[in-house]
Amino acid sequence: MYGGELISENKDFPWVVLILGQISRTYSKMCSGSVIAPRWVLTAAHCMMNGEQNIPINMLTIDVYYRLNAFKRYEVETAYKHPKFSFGKKDMQDLGLIRTRYAIESTSVGVVWTSIKYPNSSCTILGYGLKGRVTKNETHVPSLSKIKVNLLPINMCQSFYTMDNPLICLFVVDGMGPCTGDSGSPMICENKIVGVCSRAVFGNSKTACGVYDVAVILYQRIDADWIHSMIAGEYSSHDVRAAGILSLTLPLICILMMIW
Repeated sequence: MYGGELISENKDFPWVVLILGQISRTYSKMCSGSVIAPRWVLTAAHCMMNGEQNIPINMLTIDVYYRLNAFKRYEVETAYKHPKFSFGKKDMQDLGLIRTRYAIESTSVGVVWTSIKYPNSSCTILGYGLKGRVTKNETHVPSLSKIKVNLLPINMCQSFYTMDNPLICLFVVDGMGPCTGDSGSPMICENKIVGVCSRAVFGNSKTACGVYDVAVILYQRIDADWIHSMIAGEYSSHDVRAAGILSLTLPLICILMMIW
């Protein structure tokens, strides 16, 4: 998160993870995600793609950080994009689920929002994206950071989406917000995940985070029914309740910049 507060000891959000998609020997696409069940990570569908092409499953990994430079890597077994996902379309459902080969060792999981109401309180966004400027000769060291934000009112946000694809909108000034690597990261309101970072609508500049003057960041609302249908059969009712996904009834939205 550009300009965000660094989380050096990840005790409060151990379920927020880094997703890497190897594109070449020297370059990997970087996204963020949320562990919502022992083997399931919620993220943005476009995080599984290199442009319009799918990233091979064996090129995807999940890194769970415990503190700076200390993490455990998990291989990916399968990955799913929302059935209504359509790359580059205004009404795309930019949601994805990744299933790891083995259960993720985490003390907790993210709990998904279950209300159909548009969040109206102050919320927190967090991810492993760039926290500041990185020059060509520097190497980005992944670190979790967070920012407290206020959401655009629903009547202003509605101009950016269709009824079939509701979004949550965040107004950003001076680039203080999601950056490269924050796609798929969660927005948390009232201690629940209400959406995943999807894309941005830029103001009078279309350059990288920290450079544009103003922007509206779009978070894709969660489709609780879809998540439940994908995950519930794998666990007992107790396990699913513990993961906070048994009675999900809400499509939530978290907008994310497609900058990677």
